[in-house]
Amino acid sequence: MVWDNSMQRNVTKQQFKSYSAYMLFYERVQPVSTQNVKLLPKQESGMIQSSIFSSIWEENMKFLRDKNIFDSQYFSFIWRVITMHPNAVANAQGSDALFISIKLATRFILATLSHAKDKPHLKDNINELKLLYNKHPLVGTNKYFPSKKKFKFNV
Repeated sequence: MVWDNSMQRNVTKQQFKSYSAYMLFYERVQPVSTQNVKLLPKQESGMIQSSIFSSIWEENMKFLRDKNIFDSQYFSFIWRVITMHPNAVANAQGSDALFISIKLATRFILATLSHAKDKPHLKDNINELKLLYNKHPLVGTNKYFPSKKKFKFNV
């Protein structure tokens, strides 16, 4: 997957590899003895200030989290989990698997998928969510989602 700036989304791009060879030559040297080397106090405590290090660390962790969350394979996995609910509406313990699937799908679409740059299956996912709403007897009667209730969205 490669990010395409003109389409503003990830696209699959096949590229032929050009076969090239590089040769690296190294010269063997004798290791330097570190016994006589004195480090300055700054160098002993680390090569970078702790505030700079922590801010870089936080940025890298945010990037990695977003990279994993907004991955198309992750979207496919979550949607497969959501749509593998059993046909039975409620089991013996009273937990409602279909309702749990509906809540998870709704949260996933509103909180994650809607914020992604590349969302080719959003329309299909919303249509499947509508089908899930219609399958559930209580959700279909607007007990959980009354139509008269006004929702406020911060944009």
